[in-house]
Amino acid sequence: MSAQKRSSGSAVETAAPASAERRSKPAKPKTAESKQPGGFHLLTQRLRTTYQDTMSEMRKITWPDTETTRNLTIVVIGISLFMGLLLGAVDWILVQLLGLF
Repeated sequence: MSAQKRSSGSAVETAAPASAERRSKPAKPKTAESKQPGGFHLLTQRLRTTYQDTMSEMRKITWPDTETTRNLTIVVIGISLFMGLLLGAVDWILVQLLGLF
């Protein structure tokens, strides 16, 4: 009677032989063809791809002419001087105020 109960086809009994088969299969030997490239090869490939992508993007840039570059440089220097003087004045005022205490 116990043999009939075991062969009733429960899910637990059918799953056990499958998992046992998976465990009993030998691991596939690694061959030279399935070997992945080494770290140095991947690094050089990534660097090469990055360089090619960068050069491709650099060719798409529309560079400003000399006059535009000069004018924008003057604006940046002017704003930098103004902000430096403004922050210097605020700092001097705060130092004077804290010196009173």
